[in-house]
Amino acid sequence: MVLSWRFWAKLSLARFLKTQTERLECLDAPATHDDITAFEQSIGIPLPATYRQFLLCTRQLKLEGLSLGFDDIWSHPALIPLETGTSAALCIADYWLEADGDQLLLEWTATPKDDPGIFYYAHEEGSNRARPLSMRLSQWLESLPKSPIFREK
Repeated sequence: MVLSWRFWAKLSLARFLKTQTERLECLDAPATHDDITAFEQSIGIPLPATYRQFLLCTRQLKLEGLSLGFDDIWSHPALIPLETGTSAALCIADYWLEADGDQLLLEWTATPKDDPGIFYYAHEEGSNRARPLSMRLSQWLESLPKSPIFREK
């Protein structure tokens, strides 16, 4: 299913981005299904449906304190604590909630959830574990405008 900016315009993230043009560093054109499929083949697993939908709206979003998109996807060495044990992680963003260089992670599995949880990796903590931020990526995207990194300075 292709989601257009009409769909995203209903979301608080899209409304927020319209008010943040001075902080917006990059809002690239949408990725294509072929771009996403080629990337998935290169890493050997499918991306979660919610993240695919985001990429179909923009392949890269850079906003003061956040870089989210194709440029930021890589296999991360941190472990994600899950009820079923720990799992490998896929980095999807640089997110400077606590410090420059911290990342957002998704569980990296051969059969991803459609709307997986999102985890925060604080590199200065000196641990190889990430902590949960939200139970669903879509929920985190919608709450992003309320993030402390975007509070007026």
